[in-house]
Amino acid sequence: MAHEDLSARFAFSTIGLCIGLFLGMALMGARCNRLWRTDVIERHMAEWQIDAITGKRNWAWLPCGDLDHDD
Repeated sequence: MAHEDLSARFAFSTIGLCIGLFLGMALMGARCNRLWRTDVIERHMAEWQIDAITGKRNWAWLPCGDLDHDD
């Protein structure tokens, strides 16, 4: 096998490895982000259910503050 063949094979395998690692990290990041968002939504839904039972509304988690304050 010629030296050029080994160099090309090494270059292509290195490029393939880098692309595979990049895609793997991107997919894992997207999955972790989705799981985090799902956790946040579930936590806020639980807070809303507790607020509905107690009759109070808690808007403190919103970044813009209290939207509907009628206490």
